[in-house]
Amino acid sequence: MNVSTMNEEKYITIKEFAGLKGISSRAIRLSKGKYITREITVKGGKSFEILLASIEPELQEKYYSKIISTYNVKQLPAPTDFHKPDKAKSIALARLDLLNLWKQERKNQQNKTQFDKDFLSTYNAQVLYPEIYAKLGNVSIGTLQRWKRILGNSNNYELLIPNYHYEDYSRTCLLDRL
Repeated sequence: MNVSTMNEEKYITIKEFAGLKGISSRAIRLSKGKYITREITVKGGKSFEILLASIEPELQEKYYSKIISTYNVKQLPAPTDFHKPDKAKSIALARLDLLNLWKQERKNQQNKTQFDKDFLSTYNAQVLYPEIYAKLGNVSIGTLQRWKRILGNSNNYELLIPNYHYEDYSRTCLLDRL
């Protein structure tokens, strides 16, 4: 497909154009009349877009090279062959245990908000599940809900492993400068 045929009706925002040119959006608005523009209605009022075919050819190429590079990025599978420390696995398992206990007890509650407050206050006071508290420490309702979202319908504890870069540990050396 020829770039000139792609540009015929393609408009870009002033912000995108300013990024391509390396100047501010205000400078683009001040150069009124130099490019073909159209007025569009946005939430806050009106804005302008610039016809891609009316800008300099080198900026058009720069625009398309950015677009193509974003589409050609392949999603690499998450590496699973690197070693995850036992501490990280035990944290993830404790998170899963606490989450499952919370969800199971919450099912039969009439007032879920009050239950959440009571559950977390007794847990954070180390009265409820002290062995889990020893591994995790204080937990908020937002944290429990985030863990629930991360898990979805699965019960895979590895999704709850803290997101550290474990694969880099093998390359660490404290005495590099010697």
